[in-house]
Amino acid sequence: MKIALMADLHLRGCDLPQTRAQLMASVDVMVERGVQVVGVAGDIAHRMNLYDTSASTGAVARVALEWARALQAHGIEALMIPGNHDYSGPGRADALHVFDACPNVRVARRAESLAWNGLRILAVPWLYTDRDFNAVVSDLRAQFGDNYTWHLLLAHVQVFGALQNRRHAMEFEQPLQTYVCRPGDWSTSADFLSNLPVMHIALGDFHFRQDVVEDRGGFVGALRQLDFGEEGNPQGFEIWDSEADTTEWIELDECPVHRTIIAKPGEPVQMLDPEGCRYRVRYDGMPDPLEARELEARGVQVEAIVEKRERVKRCEVPSGMVGDLPATLRFWAGQQTDEVDVDRALDALRLIDSDDVEPVEDCPDQQFADAMARPPDVALEVDALARMEQSGSAPAPFDLVAEVNRMGNAMIGQPAQATGADDEALPF
Repeated sequence: MKIALMADLHLRGCDLPQTRAQLMASVDVMVERGVQVVGVAGDIAHRMNLYDTSASTGAVARVALEWARALQAHGIEALMIPGNHDYSGPGRADALHVFDACPNVRVARRAESLAWNGLRILAVPWLYTDRDFNAVVSDLRAQFGDNYTWHLLLAHVQVFGALQNRRHAMEFEQPLQTYVCRPGDWSTSADFLSNLPVMHIALGDFHFRQDVVEDRGGFVGALRQLDFGEEGNPQGFEIWDSEADTTEWIELDECPVHRTIIAKPGEPVQMLDPEGCRYRVRYDGMPDPLEARELEARGVQVEAIVEKRERVKRCEVPSGMVGDLPATLRFWAGQQTDEVDVDRALDALRLIDSDDVEPVEDCPDQQFADAMARPPDVALEVDALARMEQSGSAPAPFDLVAEVNRMGNAMIGQPAQATGADDEALPF
């Protein structure tokens, strides 16, 4: 049996006509190749409620239903699982309810083993649960015994070590980043998948097409490129022959691909295929404003390359350090990946570490704390003295600064101190 496998359709308003053309082209290929069933590994919609600023819910739903009915007209049935984009959150309806009235579409909203159209399929959608992917699948396996095998694993999940979409890299042309599992992620490992008794694996979520288990499949790739972060990705779907255990990739070109051109300010920019490409021109320097406006008027995304410097790297904070401000600041400064001017921070740390500094709450003379509650009185006295000095009624000789210092020292019960060069050594 020939099975079409696709993922990450991301139906949305901004490029809905092109996506519709891509979907209809997929039906033509399926009919030509003799495909009988379709498996879609999640993220059919870009948003759970379907609509966005470019199209209504009805417009997006109409394209989805038109594709489903085109499949039905040729006797092709579809099995779909929700992806993370198809949900708005736990306990809420997903976007795939738009297919409820389609007799040829089945939606698997929970992890289950299906006997469907002569195939044994292990369907595992994206789930919001306190259990991880491996535990959920292991429970299913236990129900059928060690000798039971499935033709296909259809899942929407993240896989440790798999290549992520290019937008996860900091800049275009940098190497693709591998996924690292974080606590709470709906994720698994290639080792776990390789030990599953399944003939073929079809996964959704990462749009970069790649095998996770050698010769048994992995991420099937997206139907089309969503943005410049997916530049270079193939766009289409695969056809898996369950009897011959062979896979054929079908490349579709109804949706434009994304292409980046690096240019220098003032040099001409040539577009080779304005119909089939979305272009981004990145200038190595600031472009001429008029030239940039002209390109933008043609639908080109214009950017200036700005040097970016990574300053902070993630790291594990040693135990016992949280709450110790001086140790935390010193640790932070030592973990920077770029040179950091920490002179001011070190001055503050030296003051914090100094034995000469006493916190207010530990001060034996409570007069200091009491005096801090009376700043308006000082302000009034200073203001009165200033008026006296201006009117000439103040006693002579009168030094306003010295008088203010005298009053301040008297408030805390200390004798007045003469100012001198030592004052300049204070850090403030």
